[in-house]
Amino acid sequence: MRRTESRNDSTCRLISSAVLLVAVLAATGARGQLVVTELMYDPLDPGDTAWEWIEVYNTGDAIDLDGYYAGRIGDLPPFNPAVNGTLATNTVIPGGSTAVLYRGNLGGPGNYDDQAFRDAWGLSASVPLVAVENWPALTNTGGAAVGFWPTSGVPAAATADDGMGVFKIDNFTDAAFSIDYRTENNFPVSGNGNSIAWSGNGSNQDGLQWSVSTTAGGAITSSAVTQAGEQLNATSDAGSPGVVPAGPAASGLLISEIMYNPRSPEPGWEWVEIYNNTGATIDFNNNYVLHDTTTTADLTAPNIGAGTVANGQAAVLYNADALTMQNMIDAWDPGGALGVNFIGVTSFPALGNGGDTVAIWPSLAAYESDSTVTPRTTTAVAAVQTYDDDGVVWPTDNGDSSVFLLDLSADATDGFNWLLHTAGDFAGGRNAAAAFGSVEIHPGGDVGTPGSFTAGGNDADFDDDGDVDATDLATWEAAFGGAATAATGDADGNGVADGADFLLWQRQYTGALPAVGAVPEPTAVALLLAGLGAVATGLASRRN
Repeated sequence: MRRTESRNDSTCRLISSAVLLVAVLAATGARGQLVVTELMYDPLDPGDTAWEWIEVYNTGDAIDLDGYYAGRIGDLPPFNPAVNGTLATNTVIPGGSTAVLYRGNLGGPGNYDDQAFRDAWGLSASVPLVAVENWPALTNTGGAAVGFWPTSGVPAAATADDGMGVFKIDNFTDAAFSIDYRTENNFPVSGNGNSIAWSGNGSNQDGLQWSVSTTAGGAITSSAVTQAGEQLNATSDAGSPGVVPAGPAASGLLISEIMYNPRSPEPGWEWVEIYNNTGATIDFNNNYVLHDTTTTADLTAPNIGAGTVANGQAAVLYNADALTMQNMIDAWDPGGALGVNFIGVTSFPALGNGGDTVAIWPSLAAYESDSTVTPRTTTAVAAVQTYDDDGVVWPTDNGDSSVFLLDLSADATDGFNWLLHTAGDFAGGRNAAAAFGSVEIHPGGDVGTPGSFTAGGNDADFDDDGDVDATDLATWEAAFGGAATAATGDADGNGVADGADFLLWQRQYTGALPAVGAVPEPTAVALLLAGLGAVATGLASRRN
């Protein structure tokens, strides 16, 4: 038989609600709180800890983490702070924001580089990042318990004797925030490269409220990040690649400048400038061959890559096995200001420093048709140029500079018509700029949502501190009657802080019943309390 609630039961329930409201409204407590909402503890990066990170949501006022300490349960208390404001660009987590703490030492030139982390995850400048100097390595297998303490450090109360007379971190007493994501607490086991994230519902210390991030669930995949590495070239090299001399050019495809002995590593930084005066655009289209006549190893395929040279224009053929096009641009056309046409060549011939003959064949068949006896003949070539460094007819090689044709109309077979470049000469000679190699500091492929935590619905834990208490009621009270979010008083997801949200708070209330103190001013909640009290009094009077 269904139990019918008596008027006495109803009255008692209302009186109990009123008493609870009075007690909760009188309670006080800190509203600023840091809550861990996501962990990347097993990234794909081979260095593992280099790209670990912790996402933290600040439910209160701005908090400065400069000087905070960090450690794991079972570790010795740290001697030095984890967050160092002299190294990190930012140490502040603004109120109401979601920040990401990452290991400041990303590896190599990526140290303390917020932009590198933003590039990997596509984060805007609005997401607070905090680079951590002494990072508490996040354990992969079985999880770990990690905490951050204020500038006072890990207190003695948070340590215990390990049985060997050594005091290690044992609990999170006085910690500013912590997370115990061990599998024994029902936390999910992440696949390599996937973060685990809190749903925003219930307690963030409840592993059942966490899940592995997936792209199907809306997570994003990180991109590879590269940064400048070692300098690749010597800035004493001089030449004018892409800038041809004056004069009406002889017909055909011309070789107008040769860098055969740079100060930079050879043959990687050797190159050949060509000028097209054939009357039509030349499309190399992986069909042409660049080689010299003194190399004994024969090519078995065309080696000039895709690229075109319009009539009346120049191009620079470079060693594509040793350098990228960006390397050549950085060295010889910084920022692309000159618009030099660089075309890559594989199996680039090592040009002789004491003299050589370099040639371009229009096809592999033409190349093969010339005699393979060293030196190779050049009867089927599209362009050919012989040079020397005898210091009599030809300029003496100085180990830095290219040689260039004095005038496009001059006889290129006469060494007197070739000069050695110097920076600032009449023909546009210039020194190479420094070019740097690239270092991959993040391989990409990790899956997560750093910096984009959103609290879940149907939860009255408005401040996301793991419980539903007086602070959550105060949050709802401040927003009562107006538009609200899951973080500001809307528990049922309808966009408004209303009575239904209060009832859900009441059902989920988990805090200890605080002592009754001074009743606050008659706000909306106080008026509601007065109404409940009046109803309870009226019902009690009618019963009597």
